[in-house]
Amino acid sequence: MVQGRREFLTLAAGAVLFGVREAAAASKDLVPEIVKPSRPKPQPPVAEAPVPVHASLLPVGPSSIRIGAPIRFRIRSNRSGFGHVYIVNASGKTVLLVENLPLKAERSVEVPKAGLLIRASAPTGDNEVVFLATRDRFAGFAGGGTTTTPTDIQTSGAGLAAQLETRLSMTARDRWALTHVTVRVVD
Repeated sequence: MVQGRREFLTLAAGAVLFGVREAAAASKDLVPEIVKPSRPKPQPPVAEAPVPVHASLLPVGPSSIRIGAPIRFRIRSNRSGFGHVYIVNASGKTVLLVENLPLKAERSVEVPKAGLLIRASAPTGDNEVVFLATRDRFAGFAGGGTTTTPTDIQTSGAGLAAQLETRLSMTARDRWALTHVTVRVVD
């Protein structure tokens, strides 16, 4: 039995040695390969939805005023950009109050500027005040520059709306906002 056991051990040792010898011989043919872990390709950043422009326009004082009373407005936008204010009076005449006035986000500005006074004038009736807030300069009625001097413009209230629509048609809708308020002029 000892002899059988010895033969078995010899055979087992030979198989192990044979396997080791084959592995050693085979390892001479092995070329190490460096495999870098694959990294995911960087994805372009997800663009956040643009924040649309919002505009606020309030008369400073009552919304019904007497002929001759001074009139002022407070304008505000949630985004930095430019403010444009137009008044269409009861007779249909349009006045550009300011155009391309620089605005800072969430900061109110009073128009007309300090030191300039405008007064309500005849005829009595409703005056439509229009405030346009834009992110970019606006090629409006004063040549695209900043103006804070009230100027009569040769258009009616309906004409103003049509011209603003035409001039804004090439501007993305989230880059501007329009609001209006009615101020009644009384005797």
